[in-house]
Amino acid sequence: MNKRILASLKRGGVYAVVDHSAKDGSGNEANKTLHRIDKAQVIKEVGDAGFKLAKEGNMLRKPEDTRDFNVNKERNKDDRFVLAFEKP
Repeated sequence: MNKRILASLKRGGVYAVVDHSAKDGSGNEANKTLHRIDKAQVIKEVGDAGFKLAKEGNMLRKPEDTRDFNVNKERNKDDRFVLAFEKP
């Protein structure tokens, strides 16, 4: 999917990703059970498609989140990351 998005953008185009934070180092482990993903995993996957990380926003961060509950069961209590990638 990321490669198709890259192909559809002009040089300098921006691809934003907002997602629910999983525990650091967990990769895709929490996808199905908690509906979360490790931020580093997203950066790796999108970077592998050819994008460059341009900016990171902290406006949805909630450091008190234990990252061990399903985000669909406890709404608006989860830590989220905002990443902006650019097509080189």
